[in-house]
Amino acid sequence: MPLAEAQGAWVGDHLLGDYALPSAAELRADISADQAAMRERYVASKRHTIQVDYDDYLHALAKERRKGAERARAQGFQPPALCRPSVATTAS
Repeated sequence: MPLAEAQGAWVGDHLLGDYALPSAAELRADISADQAAMRERYVASKRHTIQVDYDDYLHALAKERRKGAERARAQGFQPPALCRPSVATTAS
């Protein structure tokens, strides 16, 4: 399960504030490009159609994690809002 392990580390980075997402526009463009490439490479099928090129995916994920770390650094390593303690839970 190396893919799940790599994805888990990526999510963990995000929850800790060590990774920041790209802008919504960048995410949409990347998703569209990915889907277009998959439509060209894989045939339409009613069967299992989720596929990934293992080495290429891990390379792209590592590259994105480095970019996300740079964005996080520029933003002051802020975890996502849902992971930040609220005033109600930190007040004594």
